[in-house]
Amino acid sequence: MRRSAVVTLLVLAVGLLASWLLDETPPPPDATPSSQERIDTDASSAHAAEAALASTAVLDGGLRGDGARTANATFDPWLAVRSGYQGRVVTHTGTAVKGMRVRLFRGAPDVLLLAGVDAFSSAPPQPQLEAARATTDDDGRFRLDGIAVRGICWLRIEWPDLAAAPPHLRAGDGTVLAVQRTPQAGEVIDLGDVVLKQGATLRGRVVDERGDPIVRATVRAMRLPNLPFSMFPIERLSPDDAILVTGNGLDAVVELPPWAATVEAALPLCKTATAADGTFALHGVDEGQNVVAVTHADHLGVLKQGVVVKAAEQRDLGEIALQDGEETTVTVLEPSGKPVADAEVLVAGESLGIPVHLGERAGKTSADGTLSVRAMPRGRALAAARRSPREPWILSESASSGSPLTVVLPAHHALVLRVLLPDGTPCKEPKLQLARGNRDQMAVELQMLGARSQLELPRRTQRLDDGRVRIDDVPAGPWTLLATSKGCGIESQQLTVTSDVEIEVRLRAARTAVVVVTDAAGEPVEGASLFVQPRGGSRAQRILELPTHAGTTDQNGTCTLRDLPTDQTKVTAEHPLHGQVHRDVAGVPERIDLQFLAAGSITGTLTDGGRPPAPGRWVAVLERRYDKDRPRGAMPDLPQLQLPGLDGSFSFGALQPGMWRVTVQDSLTDASTVGGIYDYMARRKQIFPWSKAEVELHSGETLSVRIDAMLDAEVFTGPGAEVRGTVTIDGLPAEGALVVGTSPTKPAERRTTSRVDRTGAFDLGRCPEGALRVVVVPKDVAESRLLENLWSHNFARDLVVENERAIEMQIDLATFAAFGEVRDAGGRPVADCRVVLHDSGGEGRSSALRSTRTDQSGSFRVDQLAFGRYVVQAEKDSVGRGRTEFGNDGAREFGPIAIELTALGRVRGRVDAKAIEGGRGTILLVAVSGSNTARTSVDRSGRFDVRNVPLGSYRVLLQTGAEAASPAEIGACDVVSSEPIELRTRLDPR
Repeated sequence: MRRSAVVTLLVLAVGLLASWLLDETPPPPDATPSSQERIDTDASSAHAAEAALASTAVLDGGLRGDGARTANATFDPWLAVRSGYQGRVVTHTGTAVKGMRVRLFRGAPDVLLLAGVDAFSSAPPQPQLEAARATTDDDGRFRLDGIAVRGICWLRIEWPDLAAAPPHLRAGDGTVLAVQRTPQAGEVIDLGDVVLKQGATLRGRVVDERGDPIVRATVRAMRLPNLPFSMFPIERLSPDDAILVTGNGLDAVVELPPWAATVEAALPLCKTATAADGTFALHGVDEGQNVVAVTHADHLGVLKQGVVVKAAEQRDLGEIALQDGEETTVTVLEPSGKPVADAEVLVAGESLGIPVHLGERAGKTSADGTLSVRAMPRGRALAAARRSPREPWILSESASSGSPLTVVLPAHHALVLRVLLPDGTPCKEPKLQLARGNRDQMAVELQMLGARSQLELPRRTQRLDDGRVRIDDVPAGPWTLLATSKGCGIESQQLTVTSDVEIEVRLRAARTAVVVVTDAAGEPVEGASLFVQPRGGSRAQRILELPTHAGTTDQNGTCTLRDLPTDQTKVTAEHPLHGQVHRDVAGVPERIDLQFLAAGSITGTLTDGGRPPAPGRWVAVLERRYDKDRPRGAMPDLPQLQLPGLDGSFSFGALQPGMWRVTVQDSLTDASTVGGIYDYMARRKQIFPWSKAEVELHSGETLSVRIDAMLDAEVFTGPGAEVRGTVTIDGLPAEGALVVGTSPTKPAERRTTSRVDRTGAFDLGRCPEGALRVVVVPKDVAESRLLENLWSHNFARDLVVENERAIEMQIDLATFAAFGEVRDAGGRPVADCRVVLHDSGGEGRSSALRSTRTDQSGSFRVDQLAFGRYVVQAEKDSVGRGRTEFGNDGAREFGPIAIELTALGRVRGRVDAKAIEGGRGTILLVAVSGSNTARTSVDRSGRFDVRNVPLGSYRVLLQTGAEAASPAEIGACDVVSSEPIELRTRLDPR
């Protein structure tokens, strides 16, 4: 795929995320809360499962797998295997809340890739992101039925009419909860008590720059970290807008599809509008750091970042003034210079540093082809216009935002097509589609998904007497033509229309195939969804890069694929009772057999430091693994989630044979806001790898796995002894601390862990005879799981384990708190600076090591630090490094510890890549004084970048090869400040 196509798709993805701002699609009806026992299915027999499900009552109006409504309450096999959730909505004090709307959203590829949606669809898909909804009864209970098994789900709980809600409960509006349990087919999961958030309420008044109130201004808040919103005004984006893309040879307008408006309810976003006097009350603001956006069509918006709120807080933001902005005129002209009346117009302020701009609806031009636009941001701007919704957008040149903008629409031409059947005779009923843009830039996919407007072909098309087809009023520019007919495959041609043109398209015979889906017993599987994805061949042959929903199997387990355009095709069959089965198809076989093998299951037990996990602390995630013998399909196997029970047990069922991985991950409890998801994703890059178990599951098999959330070790049965004991900190049980035992066994070290319980006890179990190092890690360090805390501990002792001689340890730690401040060479506080305190031990002391980071004021504090003598080192990239020492034998608090950073420099340069043996090279900066050596690797192009170099004079050496005898000196440099040095070496090819 070309870079421009990737850019386009990324822009579309950003647009869809940001477009979750309005909801205009009628939701499904409320479900009536009811009681239903979990339906057990036999994972090894689809027929047994269907028989059990057949006895279950089915609600009227349920959705079939093909989207059709059931006509009555008779048995529907597809609906019967669909699943659900139930629970109770309560306040933080446990009081049930009635009358709240509970909506369940499901994210999965099939939400968008619906049956019947293809390149010739006359309308874009209408994804049902909202899978179910209900209203809480007098006891706060709700029931959500008819949910597809696979997918990532989350709840949003809100008041249908916030103004009518009890005032003391309005702050809970918009509670979002990640659902961390994937139901099996037919299973209704009880989520228990779902607690409303203690949201904050923000009040204020919005005025213009003259102090007059602004009516119907939109005020929104979302928990987010500080982000570079100045680059792109995402706070102003609405579903009617578009993304304007310029640069890299691509000038395009990507519209937010009509269905983008349906996903607003999925966002943890609170929104309100100002009253006649400009005042507002914004309820349900999430605790933490928020972004508050205030926008109005006739004024520039205001974006307040870093608005930190507390739970249940009431805050007045005071007056928020919106500026008027620049005013400009957009003129839309024909190629002849004639003005175009009633043309639709988008206007955009140019983004900073990126070729992606927000195009906002500005209205339609007047009879003279002009439109006056207010509230343009200062800087540069551009516009886009089109004659009607069925024509492509055309971009203007950019200009200063106060200057006129002119859009010249393209001329119209005629496209005459001679469509021939495979035997060369004229095609009487061709099916045609024109997509604006180049197929290599995903033109067809964007139009199919509704991100590009379709040219209205029926009114433009006429059949000529000689069998040709004439399409009139085709705007000049690049187009992708698609043509097909009954019994034929799809042909595509790339063309650029600059004048009336005639082309010939010869269709090819459709390469059909019948797919037969059976179960483990060879019986047909009805209702299996089929997805196909052409691979190989040329881009013109594949037509679409996306997989498509090819249909569902009938009662005979069959479904006909209308065309296999390439000689390689990925096919996936999916059914809630069986899972997914994939096949790579070569050529065009008349029949494609897909057989579900007997489904298996994986059960597991999770421990946390050898003990049952805290409720809700961890989530078990199941992922399908692939190899050369088990290829990926057209559709991915989605992860499944399970919260372990109180005893740490979890299970996954309805699994096809293959390689599976179970990972124990941090719970998604805080992933209820966009900021929480952002923090979760950012944090996972900085923590210890999650514990995992990889297994191969065979047909009909049930496998058991055991995983420890901290450090996983197999149970030891060889020569050794039990090691256990107690840990106290300042006389109290060190509950939650982690004890790690390390044995230097062959071929690799063995580590085992134990959480300290409420009595202070730990148990490392049976450890191998020989050396054993026992380390105590404080609770807060163990819970953080941060890689930078890898060696942090409060206590360490080396023992010798003798065979069958149990060891009982009594570890009593006395601790203190150390605090201080870090400043740079200029005396300014240094925020987010890493500070490491290390006691190497000796003289009867255990070693200890702790790390922390400074806050925004440059201050730091470490609690529960064992008494001793410490070296304190502080360092921050591109700022500096500092060091000090202290000892403490009795004070419960020690400080302030003052650390001044010495500036660090940076040396960049390059060497001739040919001088790097085997592609491996290392640059060494050796201080002339002999006190420091800094090093870095050389990349394959010969570039190097040495960071955090202490000030001083250096010799520059190059070491190449795996075992170089000695490095070669290639230069010298003086690092005198933090400003980067661009070094010219003796091996620089310039």
